[in-house]
Amino acid sequence: MDRFTALFVTGILLTGCVAAWGSSYDVSFQSPESVVIKYDDHFTSTDSVAKVAQASCADYGRRAVAQPESTSFWGITTAPFRCVEG
Repeated sequence: MDRFTALFVTGILLTGCVAAWGSSYDVSFQSPESVVIKYDDHFTSTDSVAKVAQASCADYGRRAVAQPESTSFWGITTAPFRCVEG
């Protein structure tokens, strides 16, 4: 595989998540106790994701508290948040 082809394929893979989700992140789980958001940090920031989590927890009259993130081999970050009272 030549260098151009490798760069082209990489570019397609990186944009695939945004195309599949329709935005730079995906709220993959939401409940009164927690919110889990998957995102690609090439297209959005941790601060932006935290604001989405805060809004999700606020739907239940709670606030978001960040938990440790993990990043997949493909570069997708999973950001869990607890929704706590107060």
